[in-house]
Amino acid sequence: SASNGMNESTPSGETRIRVVPASSPRGVTTSAANFSTRSRGSVSRSVNSSASHAGSDTCTVTTYTYCGGGVHVEGDDPTLSDLIVYDNQLPDIDQVATGDYAQTWLYSYGGGLCVVDGNVTAEDVWVINNQADVGGGIYAAEAALVSLEHGLVGENDASDGAGIMVSDATLSTNNSIFACNSATTDGGGFFGEGASAFNGENLAFYGNESSTSGSARGADIWAPSTTTVSVVNSIVENDIATALVYGDGSATLQYNNVYNDSASGSTYGGSWSAGAGSISTGGNFVDARCDGNAYNDDWTLDSTSTAVNAGNPAGAYNDADGTANDMGAYGGPGGSW
Repeated sequence: SASNGMNESTPSGETRIRVVPASSPRGVTTSAANFSTRSRGSVSRSVNSSASHAGSDTCTVTTYTYCGGGVHVEGDDPTLSDLIVYDNQLPDIDQVATGDYAQTWLYSYGGGLCVVDGNVTAEDVWVINNQADVGGGIYAAEAALVSLEHGLVGENDASDGAGIMVSDATLSTNNSIFACNSATTDGGGFFGEGASAFNGENLAFYGNESSTSGSARGADIWAPSTTTVSVVNSIVENDIATALVYGDGSATLQYNNVYNDSASGSTYGGSWSAGAGSISTGGNFVDARCDGNAYNDDWTLDSTSTAVNAGNPAGAYNDADGTANDMGAYGGPGGSW
């Protein structure tokens, strides 16, 4: 249950978690664990009326903003664990004339999870098969921090940031998987916007999609010059006719295996390039596929993968069994899950 917020039942009887400050002070831990959530989303409505271009009539714009189809967090610091957030479908962006001087505008953010001005710790959380205009799986904004460990963000859809989008926010994640997310424009796996940060260690990106119109799409990772990125000991494997990892800002990209099996695609783009200890080989996972079923994959390393023991050789990055770091989601000190 959510002890510092409320659970809301949708018309279908499913559950959405909404976490906002209640009578208790900001900073009290909220926990939600051991259940699945699926719903229609948190929605706010605003109306703005102003003089029309002609000056004699009033133009009215009614705006509906959907934020968090499965979980909505605003101004609080919850811990989510052992949770599956799935099958939440928020509407696409739309602007509809409802009269001569009236329009309705729709926006949607975070099909699975939307975090605004909050700090979310997510452990063993799966965010799968959700849809929104931006941030199909997860959306974070307004100085929010999402800390994700042992997570799966997969099979989500959006225009930008199908897996996760951060806007003036931070994603810190380790030992997690971003797979088979599909963006119609940029950032199939991750999309950064504004003064954001993405810090990742021992991750697996696989089969994420973006537009292939040009090379600056970032099928797996996309970030502008204002977003800082650090990704180490990770695998990015794909087959798509654009750059897998694209950015123009500050980036630390070391001891990663970035491989694109498409002859018309590339691995890195923009100002980013492979850092120290990087390799580029495919066939890394025991059984990975994008077939619409997030439950039938095996993301452990195949015994023949060159990513075995290929991560940062410093002892602090060693696997849980004491051997050298394996790249990917099951390597490093947090790799036993």
